Amino acid sequence: MNRYKAAGIQINPEHGISRSQLFRLMFLINDDTYEIISFDADNTICYFLFSFTYYEEKIDGENLLRFKDKFIEIANDIKNETLDNIYNFDDDLIYFGY
Repeated sequence: MNRYKAAGIQINPEHGISRSQLFRLMFLINDDTYEIISFDADNTICYFLFSFTYYEEKIDGENLLRFKDKFIEIANDIKNETLDNIYNFDDDLIYFGY
């Protein structure tokens, strides 16, 4: 636990993120403050919580577009998913599951 710079989840577009899903993501991140974003893939909504420090230093700006593109590609094709739901983005570990 608490080893990821960001943690995300794929949600059915007809549902919101639940409190328990949000708490689970919070406990995966190694920070006490967070940045939250969501974006659409073809058939799902991707919610991500970031370590606030990580987001400010490494994601905000042009890297945000690369981040979104990478995880939309994963969400749109199950063949791009890893078995453990752990991904690398610029040498940082990111959790992205269901």
